[in-house]
Amino acid sequence: MKKISLVVLAVCSLLLVACKKPVEQQENFKVKFEVKYKPNHESNWVDVKEGTVITIEKPNSDNPSKPDEYVFDGKIFTDTEFMVVIDAVRDYQEGTSDSHCTDVCKDGNGQKTETITPEMSVTKDDGMLLQWHCTPKNAGNNIVSLTLYPKDEPKNKLTFKINFKK
Repeated sequence: MKKISLVVLAVCSLLLVACKKPVEQQENFKVKFEVKYKPNHESNWVDVKEGTVITIEKPNSDNPSKPDEYVFDGKIFTDTEFMVVIDAVRDYQEGTSDSHCTDVCKDGNGQKTETITPEMSVTKDDGMLLQWHCTPKNAGNNIVSLTLYPKDEPKNKLTFKINFKK
């Protein structure tokens, strides 16, 4: 009877260890992603690091009949498909408007904060477009702080700022 109890205890212990290990590995797994941008829309991709401040000082078009629209031209890259969440915090001058493009382009909500949840995932082959368009009303700084993270990993984040300086 003692031998049977020891065998059952050993089997249960092995099952517990075997079942627990994948859970521990899963908890330590983080989606790897990066954001890159093209400083002048024609150059090579440049990495965006945590805490980076990117200043856009030139309108997208030289046409004087068009309003001065400034554009951050970026992309999210990954080696694992995931759903991204983008939290935006605006520090704009009054009258400044914006829009953002991921899976589709949408006007900003006109509020200080906005959470963007694209309906399609970031893919490892194509990545995902990340553009921010800003039309400043007056000269000066118009800053948006963006925090990106996988939908299921809010602590796995990248935060950077874009200053649309007219």
